[in-house]
Amino acid sequence: MDYAFAPGTEDELRKLQQLLRDRTDPDPARHLDTTLIDTPAVTTIAEFIKHVDTTFPLPTDDLVLGAHATNSGAMTIDLDAIAPHQLDYQALKDAHDDVTRRNRLNIPPDMYTTSSGGRQPVRVLIKGCRVGQAPKFVDGLKQLFGGKIPIIAPKHFESASSIVKTRRRRIVGAIGSVEYLLYSNELISRTALSRPALVKAFHDRGFTQFDAAATPIPDLWEKKWIPTDVSPGKRALRKPFVVSLGRDVGNGRTTLTSLAEFRHYAKPWPVPIDNPPASVKTLAGFKAALAARPEYQPGWGPTGFPKHEQLGPLNLDGSPTTFDQFFDSYTWTPPKKKSADPFTWVGVRHKYNVLLPVVQTPMTGTISDRLIYDFFPARGTGGTPFIELLESDAGLFYVSPGS
Repeated sequence: MDYAFAPGTEDELRKLQQLLRDRTDPDPARHLDTTLIDTPAVTTIAEFIKHVDTTFPLPTDDLVLGAHATNSGAMTIDLDAIAPHQLDYQALKDAHDDVTRRNRLNIPPDMYTTSSGGRQPVRVLIKGCRVGQAPKFVDGLKQLFGGKIPIIAPKHFESASSIVKTRRRRIVGAIGSVEYLLYSNELISRTALSRPALVKAFHDRGFTQFDAAATPIPDLWEKKWIPTDVSPGKRALRKPFVVSLGRDVGNGRTTLTSLAEFRHYAKPWPVPIDNPPASVKTLAGFKAALAARPEYQPGWGPTGFPKHEQLGPLNLDGSPTTFDQFFDSYTWTPPKKKSADPFTWVGVRHKYNVLLPVVQTPMTGTISDRLIYDFFPARGTGGTPFIELLESDAGLFYVSPGS
């Protein structure tokens, strides 16, 4: 039995919760069944681990953690009663440095050890967007959980959707749940870009698909994907992206209008400096002061994940972001009053992203593209599951090493 924890009331989390309730497969070769822990008494990861360890038959199968997540290494989930709701690398480091807290977060051996002393192949599966693009965060979680169990996290956006039966446009029943991935085609600019400049930037960036050959994403930025309005916000692509499911999953459903969309964020980031010396009132002095902070040093935290690597911009070749790359990706503005204390520099950069469904390669951008997905019929309906999102695929998921 797998045990899952995905707290929250937002619509996206409710869809994930439903998928986890539906997540079973009667095929004995898969041996898949899932219990979603949604009791009010369990509100943190630490409580989830303790609840499973003290309530259910041991050893377990996989442990599943679901939450909003980011490629900078952060999950919107409570680690324990002390940690902030945003589980970022700072919160992870704080828990790791506190022996008492770390001991409470270690996954007990009886959850992954058989009565004869053998190892049960237990994994921690994270269902959270792009967090697999921050392997040092994932590896830090593995250490925090005791270092014995591999953690697997998606490298792409992860989405769950409910498929329902309709009659005369009214919902009359549930068919099941589907989960799939979306490419994060993210581009960062110090300044806002016009649509022509943005189209060119996406064309020149060289985004690729997940296959080993790194097949290019087709150059449909102008015709289909980048909308006319590229101002900050979320909106649909210029043309809808409907993909094939390759089968009838019920009620005649053979396609899915994916959650492909365009996103543009430009959130200001203030960096206050108390008792400011004259040096930090120049851009060069501020850069030097920021670079000297502990959180920007190479060995920061249990896996050496400094803040500039967390915040990016990410390099397509997977190389770590340098401090210069990070700092130069912002436009920095000092306060108007030179006597201000704290002296707050404000950084702004523009994040553009086109989310596209992960389909069988090569992608064409048409309805003939076949989505890669898992489908679970509504529990108790007797339908047939379909599972092809394989955690062993290195193009789709990151697996922490050395377990």
